[in-house]
Amino acid sequence: MRYGQDSGYGFDPMSRMRGATVVKVLLLTNVALYILELVAQATGYYGLMIGLLGMVPKLITDNHFFWQFLTACFLHAGFFHILFNMLALFFFGPELEWLWGKVRFLFVYLAIGILANVFAYLLNIHATTPTLGASGALFGLLGAYAAIYPNRMIIFMIFPVKVKYFVLFYFIFSLLATTGLEIGGGQGVAYAVHLAGIVLGFLYVKMRWGRLSLFFKNNASRIRLWYLKRKYRHLKIADEILVDDEQHDRWNRYKQ
Repeated sequence: MRYGQDSGYGFDPMSRMRGATVVKVLLLTNVALYILELVAQATGYYGLMIGLLGMVPKLITDNHFFWQFLTACFLHAGFFHILFNMLALFFFGPELEWLWGKVRFLFVYLAIGILANVFAYLLNIHATTPTLGASGALFGLLGAYAAIYPNRMIIFMIFPVKVKYFVLFYFIFSLLATTGLEIGGGQGVAYAVHLAGIVLGFLYVKMRWGRLSLFFKNNASRIRLWYLKRKYRHLKIADEILVDDEQHDRWNRYKQ
């Protein structure tokens, strides 16, 4: 997977939004669920909603609420939380959807969101504090964007900065925060999710998928042989060492 490394300020996001169907659906879904959260707060069901759909590690560990790895990606803890997340989706999502296509974009978005939540879960599988937000998926898009267009310029607050430096700053800050070495606050922010998202998005672009596919293809027969030996390990033949063609033929005849 190879991409050009554009520089400058990139493109007008509105020009890509016209065809960004998946981005539009994700925006509407997140906003709709945030409105549902507000309704739940007003009617006294917010705790139940978050307990069922937010990522609560203890509930996953004890009660196997595995769907929370996905559903937590669509809930947010407040107005500014969803505002900044949706702005990130609006600015970085359309071009990646245009570049990857709708199916791949949706798959990458959801997969990174889920895996980032799994990473945060594994750090404390008995935590009772819920984790909410699309941050894992969105930082994944940001990491991928930086890998594709490292020299693109963006405006951070009022300062122009290259995407690669912006992502590097967030990576270092999230790493320090995850390890407890950050200076200042950070309570209530799932920096582990941010960290995992950046790494996964960057790796998705940089991984040599062709070589990886070739590796698995070349080793498929060996993996299958190992599986069959494990499956039939209670039989004597599974204990033999296949050192020559005759022994290999015996194994093949047995499988038939």
